[in-house]
Amino acid sequence: MPTTALSPAPRPVIFIDGIEHVALSRDVERLVIEEALSSPARCTGRFANLTPSGRGFEFAYFGLQDVAFGRTLTVWQGIPPSTLIRMFEGRVHEVGGAYPAASPPAFVIGAEDGLAVFWRRQRTRMFEHMSDAQMIAELAAEHGLTTDIGLSGSLPVHAATAQLNQSDAAFLADRLAAIGAEMWIDQGVLVVTDSGDGAGQTLSYGQDLLACTVGADLSQQRTAVGVSGWDVHGKQVILATATAADLPADQAGAVSGPHVLDQTFGPAVEAFVDEVPATTDGARALAVAHLRASASAFITGRGLAIGAVALRAGRPVTLQGLGTLFSGAYQVTAVRHEFTLEHGWQTTFDVRRPRLGPAGTARRPEEMTHATRDPRPGSAAGSRARKSPARRSPSRRRR
Repeated sequence: MPTTALSPAPRPVIFIDGIEHVALSRDVERLVIEEALSSPARCTGRFANLTPSGRGFEFAYFGLQDVAFGRTLTVWQGIPPSTLIRMFEGRVHEVGGAYPAASPPAFVIGAEDGLAVFWRRQRTRMFEHMSDAQMIAELAAEHGLTTDIGLSGSLPVHAATAQLNQSDAAFLADRLAAIGAEMWIDQGVLVVTDSGDGAGQTLSYGQDLLACTVGADLSQQRTAVGVSGWDVHGKQVILATATAADLPADQAGAVSGPHVLDQTFGPAVEAFVDEVPATTDGARALAVAHLRASASAFITGRGLAIGAVALRAGRPVTLQGLGTLFSGAYQVTAVRHEFTLEHGWQTTFDVRRPRLGPAGTARRPEEMTHATRDPRPGSAAGSRARKSPARRSPSRRRR
């Protein structure tokens, strides 16, 4: 934990191999941190690169003594007076220079977190008598990572699972899809979960949530999912189906996408025939995973916030001020933190959730107000805002 006393300005503090690099913290001009579910987090930094010398100026960082390939880059952010948040930790994989036409040269570095190791190895092998969670834990251990696996329900044990000419990342993606889970790195630990529930940080529209778009879409929703396979030993077809009953129970007043779809358009069933489950339990696990994956994205949104440096992909966030339909808890699926000297930290993020909140009470047309061109408080035009006249009901024509 760094002990640097931070000023109230939202300025990041840079550490290299666990030691604060005062010069980088001072010279930072722009910093971008990007995260997405089940993908490596990336950090790109731009730093002033000129330093005074006896001959005028020289480049400060091209010696690569301190910031070299493979070094560990950590970004901390302070929220006065005492809170410090680790925003990123990863290893440097890129160094470069920027030479603008109208401003001084800059030093550029890029780093990726621990998930990047899964993209660097491709192989063929067989896993026998293991569940998906056990295979994920074994892969993590091979790359020096511990795991925190939190999955709902029990997982079937597969007689044999092949990794056929795949990178470890591609194989992991298949295993995560089979159980409807996501992963990310948290302080060197591989976190795997199939639940995005929770409250997390709260952002309020009109305050720290500057802008937001959100919507519920039924086009990718299904009321049931079927998965078929073949039982080699029993010589018979395997068929399993997942329905809305296999989803987490709807909260009070909130409804899931499959429920809304069924009530609005009727049943919509999707069949997966290219899966290769060897047992009924395996087929059922796949069916439930597919249904939960589509249901989890019933509502999606994108927001812009200030001061939201604690937001992380995979973690929960609560959005307020969006009305009863859309206010509430979401899971962050992607986040982009950007620091500049002009604006400090700004965060754009994507979210999803499986349930639509209760419908509110719409105002009647006669209660809505209309204003003239200048609606500013105290202006003459604003004071002339008036109620819209109620629409008259049809009446008999006067004879």
